[in-house]
Amino acid sequence: MDNEEIIKKLRQNKSNKFNNKIMKSKYISNLFTRTLLSVIVILISAIYVNMNDENLKNYKEKLFENSLSFTKISKSYNKVFGKVLPLELDKGTTKTVFNEGISYNNIEKYEKGYKLDLTSNAVTALYDGIVVFIGNKDNYENTVIIQGSDGVDIWYGNINDVGVNLYDYVSKDTMLGQANDSKLYLVFNKENDYLGYENYLK
Repeated sequence: MDNEEIIKKLRQNKSNKFNNKIMKSKYISNLFTRTLLSVIVILISAIYVNMNDENLKNYKEKLFENSLSFTKISKSYNKVFGKVLPLELDKGTTKTVFNEGISYNNIEKYEKGYKLDLTSNAVTALYDGIVVFIGNKDNYENTVIIQGSDGVDIWYGNINDVGVNLYDYVSKDTMLGQANDSKLYLVFNKENDYLGYENYLK
């Protein structure tokens, strides 16, 4: 190896180290900015709720009593802070089954949604989304709610052997569980508006 090559490699190493330092500096600066903004948001929230009882009541209603919209939060977060993790990260943790959707013989109006008589007990996700609720809902029994990227919450009621966890990302046709007695309750809800099933079922 001659002198020119050695000098060239040394310059290249120096340049790489310099670029790495700049990247680390930008990362730390970005992380500091995000942390500072988060602290400011928390402080503003604390000041707002402590100003008077009406503010506290409004804060509780908006945050704890209404359904949390992960779609809105995600869009706002990505605008302010940028994307942290790809949405597809957890796709490998769920099991996809037949891509036939939910197969049923009969559908009828039920409460705020619909009751389906399934041809099979298997319940699969109609669309991609995030699991935002698992638990008992009045008149719907054990229910899984999945919020899609369009902000529509789809409730899957009367199911057992639930195969997903809270805040899992699930893809279309992921196995959610088994319908009791082949009866499935479906509700389509967007910001407290209950929607028809026509756009969601084949």
